[in-house]
Amino acid sequence: MKKIFSTKAMLIVLFGIVLSNCNDSNVDEPPFDINENLACYNKTEWDSQLIKNKLIGTWNWVYTQSYSSPDNGINTEPSNINIRFDNDSILTFIENEKTKFTTRWNVVSKENSYFEIDTDSTINHIFGRIIICDDHLLFNGSYIDLSDNYFNKIKIGIQ
Repeated sequence: MKKIFSTKAMLIVLFGIVLSNCNDSNVDEPPFDINENLACYNKTEWDSQLIKNKLIGTWNWVYTQSYSSPDNGINTEPSNINIRFDNDSILTFIENEKTKFTTRWNVVSKENSYFEIDTDSTINHIFGRIIICDDHLLFNGSYIDLSDNYFNKIKIGIQ
């Protein structure tokens, strides 16, 4: 009888350990909060030239989330994708430190003080409203059931 109790106790302990490891803290979260980024964005009176100036440089894609597919719509895998916006309106798409393609880009005005990128080539990573603050960039497509793509600016020469 004592052996049966020991086996049952062991199973209960193991089950408790397994359950304690199943919590929401293991779910990857976006690298920055949408609402905080939006509040920061709204502190500036933006125009297309100001947005363009703020985008100039290289941005590292760090996260995507698709609200139309919440169970499998999160991607946090390191993909080594960078997008460089040049002042001469050339966008360079870089993957694994290799240029995949270049295209022309321009900032276009959308509704309610928002802006988007217009390119000669389709780039899913930069579709949606631009919400930019400091070194955080969000291409917000979730307002029309597409993905939100998060970028952090790469600071060249700063370690």
